[in-house]
Amino acid sequence: MRSFAPAKSPRRPRQADARVVVMGLGYVGAPMAELARTAGFEVHGLEVDAERAAALTTEDCPTSLDPSVLDRAALILVCVPTPLDDAGQPDRGPVLEAAATIRAHAGPRVRVCLESTVDPELAARGFAAAAGLPLDQVAHAPERLDPGPASRPARDIPRVVGGCTPAATAWAADFYRALGLQVHETTAEVAALAKLNENAQRLVNVALVGELARLCRARGVDVDAVIDACATKPFGYTPYRARAGAGGHCVPVDPVWLLDAARSEGAEFGVLRAALAANRARAADIVDAFVHTAPEARRVLVLGAAYKPGVGDTRESPAQPIALALAARGLEVRVHDPLTGGLSPYPATTLEDALPWAEAILALTVHDAMPVEALSRFPGPIVDACGDLRGLELIDRRRV
Repeated sequence: MRSFAPAKSPRRPRQADARVVVMGLGYVGAPMAELARTAGFEVHGLEVDAERAAALTTEDCPTSLDPSVLDRAALILVCVPTPLDDAGQPDRGPVLEAAATIRAHAGPRVRVCLESTVDPELAARGFAAAAGLPLDQVAHAPERLDPGPASRPARDIPRVVGGCTPAATAWAADFYRALGLQVHETTAEVAALAKLNENAQRLVNVALVGELARLCRARGVDVDAVIDACATKPFGYTPYRARAGAGGHCVPVDPVWLLDAARSEGAEFGVLRAALAANRARAADIVDAFVHTAPEARRVLVLGAAYKPGVGDTRESPAQPIALALAARGLEVRVHDPLTGGLSPYPATTLEDALPWAEAILALTVHDAMPVEALSRFPGPIVDACGDLRGLELIDRRRV
């Protein structure tokens, strides 16, 4: 049956089996829950974090720590994280734990759509087997959200939807269209590889421009001027700015999942391996450039701990290895980031307190919430590793 229509009223579902349960109400699950509720489905949330569950529960989307909420679910959206483990390899634990919870608590006819980013084998067969469900009842629609103030809302992002079987593709596509989304129908394996490739391509470009920045610095050339010149080409070029390196939950992580999938098939993916290595090396390169550019500075203010502007997320942020490397060289480090509250274990500070203390500034991420106009009075070197300070009238800005 190819039907998964929403209720006519968002408050009174047309039928009891319109219940949607969202497992994991983080940056992916919360907007998906809101889309489903707005489209007229009865929506419930399932969380493992008590604090988040208490903060997010509402009359329209009650959120529970109790997995028995799954027993009346018609559809489950799995939106749990898929990070790297301590060895830097894909961590399937959260997804497999979600599958085990579904196996233990959901009904036999439940349909499940996996939104977490995973490898093609887990998407196509592994998750269904772990959840104890027929392939016709499992689909994969990997999330495509881009957190930050300039990001598109979830309802405006087309979704790639692939079932483990054609029947699963059909009902899953119907569900996402019922949310008002544009849908590209395919298979679960294609959907998984598409998501991994999207972020692998971004990583390669980020790594490439980081290498370009090093060449430009060696030759005394402004890397931003080079990118500006390239960007005048109306085709075949997408501008990427040289920053401190790729961070966050996707761009430096998903390529590792892709490499893991390639390894299982005997593929090398040498370009991607080189890009991951270059991205990791960018942090050390920035530290070397800072020490060379500001050799007398002993007290360093790191500007920005988040992995990109406009978010309060430090996952895989290059700020962490950069701050560690600065401290390892005997420098005293403080961190200013109004969105993250600092970067453990380094003392968080305001610009007002930090500027008289600091002998040099290393800018890694600049948020709109930062009062950067105060930097115009700073007399020491400001080493800009992100390009966000372009256009400001600074006494001594040095781009790396």
